[in-house]
Amino acid sequence: MENLRDVILSDEYLDFILPYYDGIEQDFSEYGIQFFNSHLVMIHSRRPSENLINYLETDELRYTTLPKLYSLLNLVSLESSGILTVQNQPSLDLKGRNVIVGFIDTGVDYTHSAFLTRDKRTRILALWDQNIQTGQPPFDLSYGSVYFEEDINQALSSSNPFEVVPSNDEIGHGTALAGIACGSSIPEQDFSGAAPLSQIAVVKLKPAKQYLREIFYHTSNEPVFQETDIMMAIRFFTLLAREQKKPLVLCLGLGTNQGAHSGRSYLAKMFTELSNYWGFYPVIAAGNEAGKAHHFFSYAPMPQDYIPVELSVPANSSGFTLELWGDSPEIYEVGFESPLGEIISRIPSRVNFRETLDFILEDTKIFLSSSVIQNVSGEQFIFMRFSAPTPGIWKIRVYARNQNKGSFHLWLPISGFLSPDVIFLRPNPDTTITEPATSPYVITISAYSAYNNSLFLNSSRGFTRLEEIKPDLTAPGVNVSAPSLQNTYTTITGTSAACALTAGACALLVEWAQKRMPPKIFNTAELTALLIRGARRSEDRIYPNREWGLGILDIYQIFQTFASF
Repeated sequence: MENLRDVILSDEYLDFILPYYDGIEQDFSEYGIQFFNSHLVMIHSRRPSENLINYLETDELRYTTLPKLYSLLNLVSLESSGILTVQNQPSLDLKGRNVIVGFIDTGVDYTHSAFLTRDKRTRILALWDQNIQTGQPPFDLSYGSVYFEEDINQALSSSNPFEVVPSNDEIGHGTALAGIACGSSIPEQDFSGAAPLSQIAVVKLKPAKQYLREIFYHTSNEPVFQETDIMMAIRFFTLLAREQKKPLVLCLGLGTNQGAHSGRSYLAKMFTELSNYWGFYPVIAAGNEAGKAHHFFSYAPMPQDYIPVELSVPANSSGFTLELWGDSPEIYEVGFESPLGEIISRIPSRVNFRETLDFILEDTKIFLSSSVIQNVSGEQFIFMRFSAPTPGIWKIRVYARNQNKGSFHLWLPISGFLSPDVIFLRPNPDTTITEPATSPYVITISAYSAYNNSLFLNSSRGFTRLEEIKPDLTAPGVNVSAPSLQNTYTTITGTSAACALTAGACALLVEWAQKRMPPKIFNTAELTALLIRGARRSEDRIYPNREWGLGILDIYQIFQTFASF
């Protein structure tokens, strides 16, 4: 195998996620094994010379081992969340001191005034750019280059900072989220982040490998990232927090429609393990999928009948994927009807099978992969990959083998993944929270407008596929002030903005807990419970609520609640 540092970035190698077992180091000693944690590893295999889709049909390449693809969740507020009050109230004076806030995103413009102190020094503790191979990788992570506070200060004192630290945020999403959560107070811009004295840590993700884009038909120009790099970023933050002996709040404004939407993905499993780690607090955006027509839900039909699931496929679509997840104990089967009326009859389910379906009158091919018991979630899963689909209305006929009165869901790729987009004609706006925000071990945030107290139209709705309560809270996410590129400011809308604001609010609560005597260190469940206790709730709504979770973020109300005891 080539140098591991090159392999990780090379599209000539495929990446796989595997569960750890005794002896895995010996079994995959030639595959550049890397550890995410004590339960999950990554291996690398040279890309086969044959067509990847033919390779997909074999047992060598299973859906569960493939890294999933994640997209950005974006495209007045401090006061409404009680943040300004706890910043300025003399007995509280909370601004995020001695707390690290970490961002896994598109990087950061470290030269922006929102990330500098008054004497023009950086507030960024560490910046790991996974793309740059000329510097030193962090810890045991084998790729990219890490830059610490002293490196960035050296760059800032240079006439050309990016010659010294050549990492920048060309897109601006990471810069915006870091500023909303942690930006310095800039009175002349009427701007302040939620935790303006916290320390900042950033991971700039590398783009997903081309072979994953090909398999999952990523056809837009929007950036997309692979699950393994996000998992390595989380490992980086846990190691950094332990080295610094400080708590860390993670802000993740990324999501995907791939997976079971039940908090059981490999990425979600990392949060499960970290739930036992005091001092690590993941805050995740719920997604912006409610109004995007990418989710379908139905109860199981009678065995002799079927549910027609209609898809609108535009012209010039090169292909797309979608996933069916069925609730146990029912077993589901599918058939297809093309826009030209050609029908592929009901395909019987087996424990595991893969096949490619051809049409006589059109060029469309459908690769079908079905598992009655999917490896990670344990639920039935059917993966469908359409190539060269005929434009028009496609019908997927969903059958149920038994009479167990179950239900099933289908998800198309997340907004911005396909160009042109493919939609359901009878979509369901519920159960649209993206992965990994469905994990029970993260703080999941939806978005509303602080200007008129209305829910953001596309804010993803709960609950999870297994009816677990998500989102946890709602925070301001419409026209939120944020730093932009070239030392300017802008406003952004979406659940990623709401997530960043909440991450900053969490940093204030963690600071408050550390100032107690004796100091208190929360776990994620305790911090979530605090946020929920302080949340504002309307008498007109029933809680928990699919849209609003358990209320609107208000951290000052937490302290008011304590004062009433």
